[in-house]
Amino acid sequence: MSDFVITISRTDPKFQSKLKQADRHSGDRGNNGLIDTEEERMAAGNLVCAEKPKNQSAAETCLKQTLGIETANTLISWEPSLFQSMDRHEGSIWEIANWSNGGIFNCTWRPSNIKFENGFMKLILNNAGCPSSCKGMPYASGEYRTQRETFSYGYYEVRMKAASGEGLVAGTFFTYRGKYGERSHDEIDFEFLGKNPRMVQLNFYTEGRGVHDEHKKDIFLNFDASQEFHNYGFKLAPNSLTWYIDGRAVHTATAAPGEKLPYRPMKIMANFWPGSSQSDIVAWLGGIFKYPGRPLQVEYDWIKFSPLKDAPQPTAADRTGAQRQTTAPQPTPAKPASQPAPAKPAAPGKPLNIENIQQGSFDFNNGKVNLRAGSYTFSANQAKDPGFGILTGNVDLQDRNSLKFDIKGDFKKHGGWARLIVQVYSDKNNDYSPSVSLDPIELKPNFTPTTVDLHYIEEGKEILLGKAKKVQFLLVTDKGSCQVEIKNIRFE
Repeated sequence: MSDFVITISRTDPKFQSKLKQADRHSGDRGNNGLIDTEEERMAAGNLVCAEKPKNQSAAETCLKQTLGIETANTLISWEPSLFQSMDRHEGSIWEIANWSNGGIFNCTWRPSNIKFENGFMKLILNNAGCPSSCKGMPYASGEYRTQRETFSYGYYEVRMKAASGEGLVAGTFFTYRGKYGERSHDEIDFEFLGKNPRMVQLNFYTEGRGVHDEHKKDIFLNFDASQEFHNYGFKLAPNSLTWYIDGRAVHTATAAPGEKLPYRPMKIMANFWPGSSQSDIVAWLGGIFKYPGRPLQVEYDWIKFSPLKDAPQPTAADRTGAQRQTTAPQPTPAKPASQPAPAKPAAPGKPLNIENIQQGSFDFNNGKVNLRAGSYTFSANQAKDPGFGILTGNVDLQDRNSLKFDIKGDFKKHGGWARLIVQVYSDKNNDYSPSVSLDPIELKPNFTPTTVDLHYIEEGKEILLGKAKKVQFLLVTDKGSCQVEIKNIRFE
């Protein structure tokens, strides 16, 4: 059986009914949210394809083309060992919390605060019946998690929409084991802080280390996570931990000398909660939560996990929570089922300076750019999303694998938000969807060398950008100002 799987989209009406019909046709479970058997693939091909496929290979080619290119909302992935479509509770794998954590959690977990509706799971925060029916807490919400600690090295991913509001951890996707802060504790996090829905916080803990925020990383988004569904994932390998948003790597952590990355089996979890009035929690969450008079919710479309097939597996000692006496396992060349092998290093060659290939430049949204002696000076004054671009005419990059430049400057938020990013567009992109981006760029008063990796993820495969039609710098802001100078822009 092939490892190709079509994931049914809950937001694509054109193909939803046809795929559901094919899913019911036959298979190991029937109507499990996956086209995951040969019979189901042929049935889907007969229903969806313009011409009925003659064999499995033709069916897969047709389904990939039809559902992966023409229909962006229908997702394609490589077969996960766990796929949970949130149209119902799967009681053999998952459990719904019915208790109170106390401490920093200013709510109880209540089963009635989790709803499965229209293909989505909703974690609902409200005060109905509280505190009498909320174990003495002022609010109730939902927590969903796997029953057992069985997930270790591999690729974890969720499609979800967060909430917003001060004082809230406004949606999470994470793995967890043990007791917080003790040697049994391992954890990997996506945490949305309601005070800023254009940011997500990453974190990890190993053997209780990490509780002093030494591993936290804030990732600023070019969208409002409380308004749109997006994909969030992380890949845990023996020597690295990489987080992804919509298939693009946004941060990689490695173990510091004498430390480890999480390595023991964990549970997969999701929750939504208001913080307590503890001073450090109030500072973290931007205030004390005030109930708006109506329920709030976080929505989940699906959760999946694909293992690293050849990675060292947890030992029996790991599974019981005992401590290993050896160091963390050494890396292997294996990749998770949904991830490709690393790209080969680019062949050495001369840098391709942008001034030699530039075919024009432009600015927009009240941004101003000036070119002088190979240096770009970019400025804006209390503008919304100002920027500038450099046209490069679909230049062939000839295996060059990075964009490099030197940058200095400063920006001001004027009470809102602001961050500087760079985007590279290929000949395959429209004007709003770059292939590669670096978000944010670190700005300092003196020139700082900056490198942008030109590899990106597409349909689970790592691809090296082949051509570049433009390079664009953008100040993502509501009313920010900036003064920036950029020089020595080149592809290497």
